[in-house]
Amino acid sequence: MQEFLSREKDTKLIVFIHGITGSINTWNNEKTSFFFPKVLFEEFNEHSVYIFEYDSNKLSKSTEFMDIVKKLFYELNSISVNKYSEIIFIGHSMGGLIAKAFLIDNCHISITNKVNKLILLATPNNGNFFPKIISYLSKNPQFNYLKPIDENIFLQQLTNMWIEQYGINGKLEN
Repeated sequence: MQEFLSREKDTKLIVFIHGITGSINTWNNEKTSFFFPKVLFEEFNEHSVYIFEYDSNKLSKSTEFMDIVKKLFYELNSISVNKYSEIIFIGHSMGGLIAKAFLIDNCHISITNKVNKLILLATPNNGNFFPKIISYLSKNPQFNYLKPIDENIFLQQLTNMWIEQYGINGKLEN
């Protein structure tokens, strides 16, 4: 289930991307009913909020990483992303890696030129040992993208391309 909170007058867009095995509920505290995207939508009068969701199961087959990046592109276009002058990505865990992969892909330049902020929450930029163990038990290929960077060619390439395009501090120049 995708969620899109929008007003006609909005000129900016905030895009939330959950992490591996997450969902729209990543952004919700069920105990307090605090829903982070809704709070931002209510507090920032010029910002629409889009919550991107993708298939990510704990043990069963799930969508390949680069197919998720493509899906993000198609879904952003489906909500008329071109009407927004600024875009902010907020990525949790693997969602941050999805956002980074999206931003370095030159096929998305009409959108990436509008992105002026990337907020990473617990994003495993250097990978993690836990997905290495889980990848032996799970059929979800996404865990392979989160293995430690020293044995993860994907993370090595993503990091190198990110530094080449945005510099060591990852500064978005928009």
